[in-house]
Amino acid sequence: MQLALHLARRQLCETRDRSLAPCGSCPACHLSESGSHPDLRILEPRPSEQAGEEGQAKGKKGGEQIPVDAIRGLSELMAVSAHRSRARIVVIRPAEAMHPSAANALLKMLEEPPVAAYFILVSNQPHRLPRTILSRCFQAEVAVPEQDAAARWLGDTAGRRAALLVLAMGAYAPLGAKALSEDTGFWDGRQAVLDALAEPDPDPVRVAESAEQLEPRILARLLWMWSFDLVLAGAGLQPRYHADYTSSLQREARRVSPVQLFLWQDRVLQYARAAYHPLNRRLALEALFCAYPSDAA
Repeated sequence: MQLALHLARRQLCETRDRSLAPCGSCPACHLSESGSHPDLRILEPRPSEQAGEEGQAKGKKGGEQIPVDAIRGLSELMAVSAHRSRARIVVIRPAEAMHPSAANALLKMLEEPPVAAYFILVSNQPHRLPRTILSRCFQAEVAVPEQDAAARWLGDTAGRRAALLVLAMGAYAPLGAKALSEDTGFWDGRQAVLDALAEPDPDPVRVAESAEQLEPRILARLLWMWSFDLVLAGAGLQPRYHADYTSSLQREARRVSPVQLFLWQDRVLQYARAAYHPLNRRLALEALFCAYPSDAA
């Protein structure tokens, strides 16, 4: 996202030089940095209602998504010429969060693109975007920085937490890891859940109670990382994510059947897909942890 905003601000910058960075001092730069530039629109998910075919509310809370009315609202921006600059820019993040109707509305704009308009779609799961949209976009892959370089950059911001652990919890994305390093709620929740899972005979109710304090998407990723590390430990390898629980993982790997572990990984993915549906979350968590692998036969 930071790169997308950098590109947008450089395009809107009113200092016409050959630098690859916005000047930061012109009126356009001040407006874009404050989030009030009239030619820049940023679309991100918001808690939405469960939508019908046309994205209309039906009264039940659904997941976070970019609704169709947000895309249709761009027509007003595209109908007029740029206010300050020669371009109008729309940043959509994450692009895969668009409601299907929103994706169709965007496709119509991409098929007949407005003059002097740029659409920057940010996605770490581009396979979830319709092929019709991907085929009309220039795709640029942004590589994850090398682990050692990212850890050095995080060194001063990770505080009391080891930089490599913070980086692993952020899926090796430095900016995400930096944000997590300052999120005490995440670290407290992570410790509570993993401590409960690492017990010799995990109590599903107790683990579910510990897990409730974590946001569903983050919890699902944390549990998937745990199961992935169990697979590595079972193969005699070092954990990739939860290095501070190495001894617990090695003990669990001797106890857990690999077949049961892979089946539970599927349950974690199912929970991630259903986590924002209108269901009893506590019951869903208890069902998930009741299926946690038992002693290997």
